[in-house]
Amino acid sequence: KYRPELLKMPATAGEFSTGDGITLATALGAGTIDMDKVQIHPTGWVDPNDPNNPSKTLAAELMRGVGGVLINNDGKRFCNELGTRAYVTDKMLSHDPHYAENKVWDESRDIPTFSLVLSSSAAEDGKKHVDHYTHKGLLTRFEGVSALANWMDINE
Repeated sequence: KYRPELLKMPATAGEFSTGDGITLATALGAGTIDMDKVQIHPTGWVDPNDPNNPSKTLAAELMRGVGGVLINNDGKRFCNELGTRAYVTDKMLSHDPHYAENKVWDESRDIPTFSLVLSSSAAEDGKKHVDHYTHKGLLTRFEGVSALANWMDINE
C-alpha cells in the first residue's frame, strides 16, 4: 500500500510477514506515521541452491564491520561498506540505470546482486558468523584473488 514498487524485493522476514499487524491496528483506530519510509537492508544472502527464493537470510552488519568489502559483478568495490543502510542500499540499487537516474525502483527490473568479500583476518574477526554462514552454504572460502575471480567468471 505504501511502497508498492518494493513488493518484489526479497525480504529477511519471510513470506509470513504481510503487514497484518498494521492492518489490524489501524482498523482499531491506531495511527501510523512515516509508512513510506521502508528501509531496505543492503545485505541478505542469496542461497546458491535457491537463488530466486524471495526469502533471504540476513547478512549481519558485523560482516561489513569487520572489514567485509562489497564488490559488483565486475569485481569493483563501489561504496564505503561502513555507511548507513540507506547509503549502501542506494549505491547497490544505483547499478540499475533507471534507479540511478530517478532514485525510484522499477519493480519490473532485475534486482542486482553483489559479493561480500572478507580477507582471512576479517573472516577470523567475524569467525562465529563466518562459520554459521559457511555451514548454511551461503559463504564460500577462496584462497586468493585468482580463485575469487574464477568463481565470479571475471578477469583478475
